[in-house]
Amino acid sequence: AGGGRDGFVARLSTDLAPAGADRLTWLGGAGTDEITALTVADGQVYVAGSTDGDFAGLPARGARDGVLLRLDPTTGEPAWSRRLTGQELSERPSTASA
Repeated sequence: AGGGRDGFVARLSTDLAPAGADRLTWLGGAGTDEITALTVADGQVYVAGSTDGDFAGLPARGARDGVLLRLDPTTGEPAWSRRLTGQELSERPSTASA
C-alpha cells in the first residue's frame, strides 16, 4: 500500500475458512487512488476507480484519471487495464443503477 489512499480486492472461500486459493490484491500507486466499482461477470473480475498518480503501470495523464482493470481471478494480477482522461482532466468512474 502506498500513497494517500489505495484499494484492495479479496478472494475468500465461501465458508471463510483459510484456503490455499485465498487471495488479497492491493490496488494503488503513489497517488491517492479510489476504487468505486467492482463487478464479477463470467468468472472475470472488473474494477473501476480513479487516481491522481501512476496506477497499475499506467502513467498519469490528467489531474485525476479514471482507471479500469480486469483482474486474473486466480492470481489477482491485472490482466488488462485502461486509463481514461476526459476534457476537464478529471474522471471518476463509478457504478450506476438502472
